[in-house]
Amino acid sequence: MAGIEDKVHVTYVKQGLVPQYAYTHDISGSSPFEFVCAGVTGLVYRQVDDLLRYAYAQTPDNLASLGTFGDLDQQFTLNSVDQSWLSVLVPRTRQGAHYLQVVPRCVPNTVDTPDLSLARDRSRDVAWRWLDEPWAYDVPSGSSLVTTLAVMSGTPPISFYRWEPDQWEALDKSAADVVREDVRVLPIGVLPLISPHHDSIRGLRVGAGLKLTGQGLVPD
Repeated sequence: MAGIEDKVHVTYVKQGLVPQYAYTHDISGSSPFEFVCAGVTGLVYRQVDDLLRYAYAQTPDNLASLGTFGDLDQQFTLNSVDQSWLSVLVPRTRQGAHYLQVVPRCVPNTVDTPDLSLARDRSRDVAWRWLDEPWAYDVPSGSSLVTTLAVMSGTPPISFYRWEPDQWEALDKSAADVVREDVRVLPIGVLPLISPHHDSIRGLRVGAGLKLTGQGLVPD
């Protein structure tokens, strides 16, 4: 990877309204490709940066057709990026470059990872609406959701709490059993991705909670 830092810049965006994303800018202009990584809660910043630089380091011959690349630790799949996504994720695109989505296979797929090859759809890509739409929920726009990697990977939460005016929690197990390394903090906009009861959860008063039982969600 020597010398890659001099050829490509990685911009990492975590702005509080939508999930994290990052994209490359080839400073040298020598590569026909640029890369985007969106969502992927399983990776932290340094890992996203490494993944994008690793994708950039592949030769154009290796990337001549879309598919799965890399070794077991950094395996990834490439998708084309639709213009409807590119226009809101990358403010300044490089003329003539082909933008590709990097989806890692070394971590579980998470529900906040969109398929950038498909045109943006408000109902499907609900957590990403706020890239270019005014905030519409009756809670602070910078509100956060503390949850776990398991929840973001598809495990249903069993409890929901609102601890602060701008902070919620959704866990798949008791708080005492949650491992620190599995904790993730995301924008409250991801809530519809993990629960069909998102309106009731957002409407909780501060200090109140809901638990999932056989009868559905009940006050805790």
